[in-house]
Amino acid sequence: MLWHRAPPAYRGRQSDEAESALSTLQRMVPGRGLYSLYAGRVAGFRRAPPPEGWDGVTAFAEK
Repeated sequence: MLWHRAPPAYRGRQSDEAESALSTLQRMVPGRGLYSLYAGRVAGFRRAPPPEGWDGVTAFAEK
């Protein structure tokens, strides 16, 4: 299951893995807001990675 790979990759800061799974999911199920939400957050990680100690749940502000 692709969805089972996406959240652990997201929380583990594995942007390539998360992005790949989410991209495939978005093609398979267009319009699913949850996939778009996570994909947007992963894209944000490329601009401003989460700080050390980030728990994978708490939102953080980009600088």
